[in-house]
Amino acid sequence: MNSGKKTNTILQLGLILGIILAINLLIYNLTWRYDLTDDKRHTISDASRELLANLKHNVLVSIFFGGELPPYYEAYEESMENMLEEMAISSNGMFDYQFIDPAEDPEIFTRFERNGFPSVPLAVQTSFTSQEKIRVLPYAEFSYQNRNSMLNLIQNAYQFTNDGVQIFVDEAMRRFEYTIMSEVFNLTRDEYRRVGLLKGHGEYQVDDLGDLYRDTDRYYNFIQVDLRNGKEIGPSNLDLLIVAQPDTALSDREVYEIDQYLMRGGQVIFLMDFQRVDFSIGEQRSAMTFLRNTNLDQFFMDHGVKLNYNLINDPSHGKLALGSMTAAFGNENVQVNWPYFPMIRDLSGHPTTRYIGKVLMRYASSIDTFATPENVTKTILMRSSTPTRLRDGTQFIDLNSELEQIKKGNDRQFYDQPGQI
Repeated sequence: MNSGKKTNTILQLGLILGIILAINLLIYNLTWRYDLTDDKRHTISDASRELLANLKHNVLVSIFFGGELPPYYEAYEESMENMLEEMAISSNGMFDYQFIDPAEDPEIFTRFERNGFPSVPLAVQTSFTSQEKIRVLPYAEFSYQNRNSMLNLIQNAYQFTNDGVQIFVDEAMRRFEYTIMSEVFNLTRDEYRRVGLLKGHGEYQVDDLGDLYRDTDRYYNFIQVDLRNGKEIGPSNLDLLIVAQPDTALSDREVYEIDQYLMRGGQVIFLMDFQRVDFSIGEQRSAMTFLRNTNLDQFFMDHGVKLNYNLINDPSHGKLALGSMTAAFGNENVQVNWPYFPMIRDLSGHPTTRYIGKVLMRYASSIDTFATPENVTKTILMRSSTPTRLRDGTQFIDLNSELEQIKKGNDRQFYDQPGQI
């Protein structure tokens, strides 16, 4: 081979090596991630990405669910790490995490115990015939500047058994993003947002909201809003208005003020049942439904929404507790299938319902939507099953008659509607 050919060969080889090196450097500096799971469980929402991208100071999350765990829980730990890595990438270096095995330092158990986070016993199978119990801390600790907090990662996703605690891993993982991001939001904000509860028409107030209030009080300031004096409200003094089940009609002036607040950029949540079910008649064996007049029908229609005066019966439903019925049942509580308690499984991929498996409703009504001149965008969060039965207007519900129809299957002929919003 002459010297010219040797030179060309060396140049070509060097060029190829240079290209390979450049590609490797490119791959090294770019993060290639693709979520292959059906429910995109390792992909965080746009709202989470926005929150993480706007962090002003470093957030450190320490996960204490670790150590020698059964494979079932190791998979849970791996899923948590995948999502935490996704969060770290979205934060531009402002979000970091670590896994700590509390078994390596017994003082960690004591510290969590002092703060109201006791250890949880898990049964670990060591052989076909024996098992041992270990203690775990299914908690996270957050650090942000001079603020620290602890968080339960399995809230409402576990039950006690004879062997300890059974953790519903899939359920806990569905809530993981929301759990972490809610705490990050709470730690990093500069002020509490103000949430108004409308009053004056029999609405639910703070004392009536139970878990809803206890779970959100640490994030928001709740105040009562009375529009009966004609005072206007605006986004400058109220971040959100909640209208929680008025039992009597709002005045035209009050409806106008809510509409103006909305038009000025405010946000409103309506928690509404137009049907009121009264089981106080017939010794709890029958009920009458009453239609509520809230004076909000036209308001909803103006925004392209119609709340119907009906009740949905769903073939997928919950159970009604009857208590002790007759001497034949003794003092035992009896539960019967009750189609007026629809079990909603058709949920959207919206962040609001993304990690919810199903929703049990009681005496729910359907909603219709239609186009309006304002071109309001609507997002449907859940639908009943197909087919569905609609019970229009006021109803006399006789428990015995309803249960007899269900038992014989005579009610199936009335299930003739598609899934309802």
